[in-house]
Amino acid sequence: MIADQIDALNSYLGDDQLDWHRKIETEADMREDLESSVSQWVTEHGEFYGAGIAGKFDAKKERQYDSYWNWAVQDAMDLYHRTAATNGLLVSEGFIKHLRNRATPELVRCIQYYASRAEEEYRPDLVQSLKALVVNVKEWQVSKPVSVQRFEPTKPQLQILENGELEYAEVARDGVVDPINYVEEIARGLEYNAVTKSGEFGVSDIKKKVARFEPNPTDNGSTTSEDLDSDEVDSGEDEEASHEESTHTNDAVPTGVTRIESLGDALRRRAQQESDWHPVALSSSSHYRMNGILKKIVLPHVHVRKPSDVDPTIRLYDVESTCVLLSCMREMAST
Repeated sequence: MIADQIDALNSYLGDDQLDWHRKIETEADMREDLESSVSQWVTEHGEFYGAGIAGKFDAKKERQYDSYWNWAVQDAMDLYHRTAATNGLLVSEGFIKHLRNRATPELVRCIQYYASRAEEEYRPDLVQSLKALVVNVKEWQVSKPVSVQRFEPTKPQLQILENGELEYAEVARDGVVDPINYVEEIARGLEYNAVTKSGEFGVSDIKKKVARFEPNPTDNGSTTSEDLDSDEVDSGEDEEASHEESTHTNDAVPTGVTRIESLGDALRRRAQQESDWHPVALSSSSHYRMNGILKKIVLPHVHVRKPSDVDPTIRLYDVESTCVLLSCMREMAST
């Protein structure tokens, strides 16, 4: 009779006695699916990877780097003890400037304390230095922190040891005394600064043509003996043609024309030839000559390459972009 009354009450209230059991079964199924997915992930990546990406945050290990004034006092303390322990120890200028950027009243009081302590220890040289530092720190409190640019150019050096191992080091770049010399050094002879107002770059025709040269995709770059013979013949014809052209040019120039006017005409002709020049597919003999020119060109240490129009996966040395880059670097170095 009591069970019937409980069933009647649950039916009246709309409660299901097996609801909790269904929730447990659903939770067990979800847990089983989750464990299956996690086991698959661990099988794929490994337990070491999973343990490595696990979070290790601990609120007790939190540290705020906002106590620069305290570190300045610590540096002043270290300065005093190192100087007191060693006679004739020279303090680097960089360390003094490091204190200057963090000048506070606490730092002034700390240095004054060490100055009085040095007087008790009968160290007149240290007392004089600390008192001068106190005066400077008081003046530095009203000034803004500054950074000092140190110019120490280096260059890479690679050596092959006797055992065959490679040894790499950064060594000082000799002969470079200022940033402008550094830009000139990495340019390696490229006349990057010869830029006119019209935007034309004062580089030779060979460098421009080499920068724009793209080989024919059907040409595999092979060279035969016939190509070499044709190159010799072509070079001889070119020399004779250039000799005849120079002879006619010398005869055509009147004696009253100045050398500057002739040079201006030559520059205008060269600019016209450059504007009319277009990259074309070269023959194997021309390709051989161009390869010889490419071997003679010295690339700057810092240069720009652009994707080839024939094959975008190949990047070619671009003279004009390199000149722009080096000009910007020189402008930055001179300001």
